[in-house]
Amino acid sequence: MNVTFGTLQPEVFVNELSQLGLLEVAEGRRALQASATTGTSIEKTLLEIGLIAEEPLFQSLATHLGLPFVGASEVDLDLVTKFGMDREFLLRVDCIPVRWSAEALVIATCDPRGADVISGMGQYLRQPVQAAITLPSTVKLLQGTENDAPQDTDGVSS
Repeated sequence: MNVTFGTLQPEVFVNELSQLGLLEVAEGRRALQASATTGTSIEKTLLEIGLIAEEPLFQSLATHLGLPFVGASEVDLDLVTKFGMDREFLLRVDCIPVRWSAEALVIATCDPRGADVISGMGQYLRQPVQAAITLPSTVKLLQGTENDAPQDTDGVSS
């Protein structure tokens, strides 16, 4: 099952942030220029410069991409253990398993370019997956988890 989501269009996204009152137009232009100059993604640039707080930025990003937003309280860290997912890998690809929905395992990312990674995780796990957006700080919750052997996933229900 391939996961797809909208394409991040930095100029459009920055304009949306301005329309929401989260970012001044001039600040947005400077952030776009800094992002292009450094080769850093617009969302990372906005965070590093400190122009917008993490949560409203990534909630807006989820809306821009047409994906649900997932907060830290919605994450089931036991899924990392259940599937024997390597936490170092998950940290490297900015993804975290969140919960079971009625149709699939929800995997959240803070990287709007992560559709292929989430699709690959679904193929590896042999599970249908759905994408969501979360905060970088939520993905970092993985730093406190332990890697265990995978458990049997047969009969897992939502």
